[in-house]
Amino acid sequence: MQLFDLTGEVAVVIGATGVLGGAIAQGLAEAGAKVAVLGRNTERGQTRAKSIQKAGGQAQFFPADALSRESLRAARDSAEKAFGPSTILVNAAGGTDPNAVVTAEKPLEQLSFEAWKNNFDLNLVGGLLFPCQEFATGMVARAKGSIVNIASVSAHVPLSRMFAYSAAKAAVLSLTQFLAREWATKGVRVNSITPGFFPAEQNRRVLFNPDGTPTARAHAAMAHTPMGRFGEASELIGAAIFLASHKASSFVTGADIRVDGGFLAQTISSILFSLSQSIAFSLSPLGERVGVRGFSHKPKSACRFRHGQDERAQMPPRSSPIRILPPKRVLNEFTASFAARRRCHFGRDEFVLPVTRNIASPRLLINFSISSEAMLKPFGVPCATDRLSQKAISSRN
Repeated sequence: MQLFDLTGEVAVVIGATGVLGGAIAQGLAEAGAKVAVLGRNTERGQTRAKSIQKAGGQAQFFPADALSRESLRAARDSAEKAFGPSTILVNAAGGTDPNAVVTAEKPLEQLSFEAWKNNFDLNLVGGLLFPCQEFATGMVARAKGSIVNIASVSAHVPLSRMFAYSAAKAAVLSLTQFLAREWATKGVRVNSITPGFFPAEQNRRVLFNPDGTPTARAHAAMAHTPMGRFGEASELIGAAIFLASHKASSFVTGADIRVDGGFLAQTISSILFSLSQSIAFSLSPLGERVGVRGFSHKPKSACRFRHGQDERAQMPPRSSPIRILPPKRVLNEFTASFAARRRCHFGRDEFVLPVTRNIASPRLLINFSISSEAMLKPFGVPCATDRLSQKAISSRN
């Protein structure tokens, strides 16, 4: 049995004009499916269809606006005339919107409803609801179909300040499970894929500077990804083919496959462990050896993050015992006992690491503030590191 052979299947990929959707369309075609490339950008859509045809696959571009049922209906009818009824639907339309991002200058209470609605509707209504209403009806009637929705790591944890996008993607996960239950006995399976950090059009400005170098956010994302890199668009193909193939995943519905390099497997304990190494590096000249409760490690090396760069240095051997730092009030406030009063607030951050010794080291404050920013930003936690670093530098000067 050829588990991943899609010969005879007709796949509709909405959003195939984008990087991720386009890669999935290419992969489905290489697996044998006839692919209807749907999207708003005619030039990119035709380019993708020609790329598939050049590789020996069957594909055709059909213009469609995912936020218009009339447009989707017209594209569906055209695709059926060209290839026959669809048996696979991939919902890859969506993206972020700078107007719907919460910033220090534009807090949530000042976010306009129009900006929120536009981005929310793009990712939920256009990213799942309307396409399912137009294409799944026929699948249910024919008792055959596989629907693959594209979620996001921000659907699982509150990342950065893209509130509308994250809420919509969380709703995508929820609706995926609802539809899976609704159509389970009708021959239609509904699943989702959660991509990690994949450079694409909608996030390129966030992840890369104009000169092509990674931004602080990019470094933070990679620091939180165990594999330590971004994903390649082609790495989504395997999961998509698996979910699309009835032979390979006939008993799989309502599932979410994470293709994130381990991003969502990184826990707060891992963050604490990494922070303890950074603190250990800073305290080593002062004769301190540092650990975190639950690890009891004797680090031979420590890692510090300086403006997103991963710098490793050997720690000199110490005869003093490890000082255990018990985390308290996790996911509440971030406090450190490095000031004269043994209490230096870093703002509303992640957790508390009390130290039993009065240390007022500017270098320690700088290193620790940079560490907290690099490791906690992937959680969307506001870190007051710039203010703290400036304060530390001022005290040093």
